[in-house]
Amino acid sequence: PLPEGVACYVVGATLAKHGPVSAAVGDGLVPLYSALGKHRKPARALGIPAERRYVAYETGHIALLYSQPVCRQLEQWLAEDSGA
Repeated sequence: PLPEGVACYVVGATLAKHGPVSAAVGDGLVPLYSALGKHRKPARALGIPAERRYVAYETGHIALLYSQPVCRQLEQWLAEDSGA
């Protein structure tokens, strides 16, 4: 389980375009469901709310490091969390 009282966020990526196949493809290293903390067994899922999950489409695992959309999302989350 995640630590209580800590706002947790996740970023996942998929090499696919937005659509039903995107979850199956993943980022070439990590399956998308795993990156988002999802699991078929509810007890093993992280339970991160949708507003704290971000999916970068058409993006590989290493490309997450320099993805401008991912950077913007992180900046948005940080601004919200800081109350700015």
